[in-house]
Amino acid sequence: MRIDLRNLTREELERFAQSLGERAFRGRQIMRWIYQQGVEDFEEMTDIGKALRRRLKEVAQISSLKPVKIETSPDGTSKFLFPLEDGNSVESVLIPHEGRLTLCISTQVGCRMGCRFCLTGLQGFARNLTAGEIVNQVLAVRKAIGRKRRITNVVLMGMG
Repeated sequence: MRIDLRNLTREELERFAQSLGERAFRGRQIMRWIYQQGVEDFEEMTDIGKALRRRLKEVAQISSLKPVKIETSPDGTSKFLFPLEDGNSVESVLIPHEGRLTLCISTQVGCRMGCRFCLTGLQGFARNLTAGEIVNQVLAVRKAIGRKRRITNVVLMGMG
C-alpha cells in the first residue's frame, strides 16, 4: 500500500524524503507543491527530478476528496457530501456570514452521543478521520469555491 502524503506533517515529509535517499528539503518542496500549488500528480512537480517523481509514484499517493453532492440554501450556506474510500461519507458545511466564510469540517464518521434529534448521532460512531481526510475537506471546498472567495475560518465538527 502506498503512503498518503496528505497524512504527513512537514517533519514527516522531510523524513520520508530522507528514507528515499533524498535530502530533507525535498520533503518541504513536495509539501509546497501539494498545499500551495494544489497538485495531485507528481508529474506536475517540475522542480523535482524525474527519477524521484517516478519513485514517488511507486511508493506514495496524494489523496483527494471530491464532493458527490453540494446543496446550497437560500442564505448561501452550502453542504458538501464527500465519499470516503471505505464506503463511509462525511459532510462539510460552508457558511457565509458578515464578510466571513466559515467552513465546518468533519473529524469523525458518526458520533458516540446518540442524541435522538440528530441523524448522525443515531447512526453511531464508526471511526475518526485520518489527517488526510480532514485536510482534504478544506482543500476540496477551497477548490470548489474558486480563487474569488477565501475561507476565513475553519471549525471542527464531530467531537461529541
